[in-house]
Amino acid sequence: MSEFPHLPDKKELWKSLRDLNCDPEVEKIKHDEFLEGVTEPFNPGRLPGISRRKFFALVSAGAALTATACSDYRDKGEIIPYNKRPADILPGVANYYASTCGGCSQGCGILIKTREGRPIKIDGNPDHPINKGKICATGQASLLDLYDPERLKDPLINRKKSEWKNVDKEIIRALTAVQKEEIAVITGGVTSPTSKKVLDDFAARYPAVKVYSYTPLDDSRRREAWYASYGSYEYPAVKFDESDVILALDSDFLGNEGSFIENMRKFSGPQSS
Repeated sequence: MSEFPHLPDKKELWKSLRDLNCDPEVEKIKHDEFLEGVTEPFNPGRLPGISRRKFFALVSAGAALTATACSDYRDKGEIIPYNKRPADILPGVANYYASTCGGCSQGCGILIKTREGRPIKIDGNPDHPINKGKICATGQASLLDLYDPERLKDPLINRKKSEWKNVDKEIIRALTAVQKEEIAVITGGVTSPTSKKVLDDFAARYPAVKVYSYTPLDDSRRREAWYASYGSYEYPAVKFDESDVILALDSDFLGNEGSFIENMRKFSGPQSS
């Protein structure tokens, strides 16, 4: 039985209401392989004439435009083989390095894929105990910072390009002149042990140094509340993978709160571990 009682039973697909209603013009078009006017015979004699001079002018213009379009290539440098190839680099074969993501304060373990020394991809480290191979979009996009065309490529002194040796001299001279006064170092959130070691060595060299760390968005309020309640700044990880019911009150634990990568991994189930 047709779904449209007032219309003929049509099981094939239709493209318009005229097609559905079996319009005679539409039926005629269906039976013709080509539309009217498409298969008219081709008569070169009906084409407008063209002079020899105009023909060569058009050919010359086309060749000039083609040559112009093909000449604007960005210089990518000369490709030369290794004279002394590094032992751990094989052209065409990727190398992977384990590191820690600096996209946020979570410090997820990552694997960086490189080719000929250039990082090209960031993925989660499956051997890391927290994220276990997972990584957020911010962590993956942090690779683009290395290839940002707006990043500084050379050190600047008074907004003018300089060399690193000149910058080092200026910094050492300025620190030596005020080493008996307080020297303030303002940083963002420091989660890297290597960065902290550098700051500690700098403070040991200049005892008057004070490091001020500031992060606009962090979990300091949560840690302070936890310390006031339990006497520790380290709060436990919630076992979302073992929970039957989760009540979240003004909490985006899967978006940007706490160890959200670990939370998403546990929340999605044991099979994602």
